This record gives sequence, C-alpha cells and structure tokens, in this order.
Amino acid sequence: MALFKCNSCNQEYEDYYPPDDICTKCNKGHIRIITFQEENTMTAIKPTIRIMTPEDTRTTQLMNAGSVIELEGTTIPISAGRSDQVHVFSESTVLYVLSTNIKLGYMGLEVFDAASGEEYNTIFINYEWELEEYLGKEWEQMEPVTIIRILTNFLY
Repeated sequence: MALFKCNSCNQEYEDYYPPDDICTKCNKGHIRIITFQEENTMTAIKPTIRIMTPEDTRTTQLMNAGSVIELEGTTIPISAGRSDQVHVFSESTVLYVLSTNIKLGYMGLEVFDAASGEEYNTIFINYEWELEEYLGKEWEQMEPVTIIRILTNFLY
C-alpha cells in the first residue's frame, strides 16, 4: 500500500490518487508518492565505488575519469561525481544507484542489469525546485529507498 500527498495543500490519499495527478482538495497541487507500506524487496548493498583508472576511461571512451562500481567481477561506470553521496540497492536482477549532492542541489538515479552492468534507464534532476516537484519539500529527510521507489515511477 502506498501513501500519496499533495505538494501544495498536503492532502493525503491512500492507495490511489486523483486523475491527472491534480489534488481534488485544492485543485492545483500535484500528487506524489510519499511512502510505501508494502514489503520492501530492495536490499542495500555496499559495492566498491572508486574513481576510474586511465584504462577505464579509455575503455568507456570518456574524456574525464568518472566513478565506477565494482560488483561481483563486473565494473559498472556510473554518473556520480566525486563529492556525491552514492546509495546502491539490489532487487532481483536489477541494480539501483542513487547519487545525491545536497550542496549542489542535484540527484540522479541509474538502473542497471546487476549481472551485465547494462544500463536500463536513468533520471537526473538538476535543480532543487525539480527535486521538490518530484519528491516534495521534505526530500532531504527521505530515505534513499523511498526516493528510488518514487523516481522509478518517472522512468519510461
């Protein structure tokens, strides 16, 4: 079961939200998921996260060294910056990588095949106002797994 909340008037909805994501109470706010009250099947994992070596950079054809995750013999390039906080979760055969930088006001979610490292999808949020639009005003207090669950709804 999920809880939904209007980002304008804070009206809460359980298990459903109004059509077109517009709040029925204030008729202007957007409805967003705030919590999941179901069994959490995501598991936080702690893979090795390091800066790319010059060989990694050449292999991925990048101009500048980025970050990589090393997980069970697979090296996966990620878009995280050097000062980003990185959270990694696995669920079934999927790997979720959430990179946040509160100081610079951005966040990114990358979704990979855990075995091959192939990227399925990604979303990058550049501005704090976008974070509030997607996640609500209290996004900085949200647990990473909740943020991931919400952002996956915006991946196509």
